[in-house]
Amino acid sequence: MLKAYFDESGIHADATVTGMAGYVGSNEAWEGIEKEWLAELAMFEDKGVRTFHMTDCIAGTGEFAGVDTFFRMALIKRLSEVLSRADIQAIWS
Repeated sequence: MLKAYFDESGIHADATVTGMAGYVGSNEAWEGIEKEWLAELAMFEDKGVRTFHMTDCIAGTGEFAGVDTFFRMALIKRLSEVLSRADIQAIWS
């Protein structure tokens, strides 16, 4: 069985382009990814971070409002590395 995570962009009223991207992999691959991913996010639980949203992480808004820029950028790098090591496929439209 395959499992996928997707995100969309450009679905607001003024958008002229809509995009969708994500990753697809086996349940086994995702078990490892999810374990590492949640461990990375857990480092920021005391700041209120529970889920990762790239827009908020980059801007320091939402759940990432209390996290310094250096740590937000380091988190993006570490999460990117988790995905790059995994046996999953990126797809987009």
